[in-house]
Amino acid sequence: MKNLLQINSSIFSSSGQSSRLAERFVAAWRAANPGASVTVRDLASAPVPQLDAARFGAFIAKPEERTALQQATANYSDALIAELKAADVGFVYAEGLAISEEGKNASLARAHRKLGDITAPEAIAA
Repeated sequence: MKNLLQINSSIFSSSGQSSRLAERFVAAWRAANPGASVTVRDLASAPVPQLDAARFGAFIAKPEERTALQQATANYSDALIAELKAADVGFVYAEGLAISEEGKNASLARAHRKLGDITAPEAIAA
């Protein structure tokens, strides 16, 4: 089953024009891919925290030596990475602009870890 990762970064969340455009795209994609799933990450309603010294420290700490807060930080990052890995298709809508995986977006640049060889298998620019 295909999985689409939709990353919305409109400051207007679901009421923004770019979000409405994204929903039209998703509806057409679902029609072309019956039974497929869509994972939505809305950066306006649930922003990804900035990478700071404390967060970075959580990533470089040995798992068995992490504090509870460091483990929660690592778990959150792992969940974000899992979303990326699970996606067959991914796209970003930022204030009306479709940005492919090669594009840049400040919200997405808040990487929690170096993703290394993680790449989206397919990028869509509508």
